[in-house]
Amino acid sequence: MFPPSFQLLISEYQALDTPRERFQFLLELSESLPPVLPEQKIEKNTIKGCASKAWVFVQKDSHGKIQIFGDAEAQISKGMLAFFALGLSGCFPEEILKITDTELEKSGVFTSLSPSRSNGALSTWRMIFHAVQ
Repeated sequence: MFPPSFQLLISEYQALDTPRERFQFLLELSESLPPVLPEQKIEKNTIKGCASKAWVFVQKDSHGKIQIFGDAEAQISKGMLAFFALGLSGCFPEEILKITDTELEKSGVFTSLSPSRSNGALSTWRMIFHAVQ
């Protein structure tokens, strides 16, 4: 089961009929991505396996909730980062840690992505997951 905020984004994505609509959705999300600071664009925050250069920074706020920030050179990668950041920021770690790779893949989140973008999205997810642990 996904946190409600993440499930909402997944449902919106699944409701789109064409790959073009899904790409447009991700491009629009990319504009809402909470940015990483320049000093956070370091090797430790670099997403390995992403088709473009991308960074993700995860931290807990004062209430113990996760906040996710990111940036990428490619807009579609930035859109996938935003998908995770907007859907999972504000969740408690235990809510995020319940999500499995298999559940995520079955949700259709990676539908319409090329194999390299799909790998990058999965790498992004795994980096967030490990940062939350």
